[in-house]
Amino acid sequence: MFVQYLAGVISDRITFKIGKRKPFILGGAILAALTIMLLPLFHNYPFLAAGFLGIVSVLIGTIPIKENTSKYTKPSKISIDFIKYSSVLMLFASVFFVFLSYGCITPYFVKYCVQQLHFTNQTASTGLFVLTIAGALFTLPAGIISDKVDRRFVLFLGAVIFAVALVLATFVNSVQSMYIVLALVGIGFICIQVTIYAILAEIAPPERLGEFMGIMNLFISLSQWIATLTMGWILDSVSFKYFFPISSSIMFIAAIVILFSRFNKFNSQNKSEVEKYVSKY
Repeated sequence: MFVQYLAGVISDRITFKIGKRKPFILGGAILAALTIMLLPLFHNYPFLAAGFLGIVSVLIGTIPIKENTSKYTKPSKISIDFIKYSSVLMLFASVFFVFLSYGCITPYFVKYCVQQLHFTNQTASTGLFVLTIAGALFTLPAGIISDKVDRRFVLFLGAVIFAVALVLATFVNSVQSMYIVLALVGIGFICIQVTIYAILAEIAPPERLGEFMGIMNLFISLSQWIATLTMGWILDSVSFKYFFPISSSIMFIAAIVILFSRFNKFNSQNKSEVEKYVSKY
């Protein structure tokens, strides 16, 4: 939760020969891959494959890219004045509720399918694969739409699709209907994924983008930690009766927050107004 924030802060203030962000991406990927490989010792192939794919995917995504470090200026100090940037704060609130809902669902979905719907583990896992494929196929259209229309609208649409899909999941009683609902979840979630980081890049101070990215990831991790513990307690207390109703309600809250947010693009005037506010208090 906190390494993401620290990596963002440090990368804002240090430039290496290969770039500002690439050393952290490459170093983090290699470290994660090696520890995954070492985790099981001789329980080999799935973990070796996961580590190998992790390294290869990140190498493909970073090595060909040349960072433009000339546009960055080093921020003067570390502070939590992100709360003074109203657009950023509203985005963080939106993200918190989105992933609070997401965190309520993902850890317990397979168990729900097995206990409540009497599906097999394989059927439930295939459903998650359908979710992933639907999201992957809709990634490019979602990105194109967000460029041509309005990223806030695409983010709002993704949250609404996700919330509606969770409501429909309450009435699922067949494998086919579950797959359709999960495909909708995948589409809604990818609309959220492709927009939140793009929006943040537009509304955050450029010289502190890494720091703000880290803070947003902190909100994402924190919300899922809270959701996992809370939903686990609820399921132990009242079984799966409120599994989808609670999750869909939280996602509707996220949609409402997004609807009433204004993600104004950052400019020098915004910065001067914030600096005046900070110096005053």
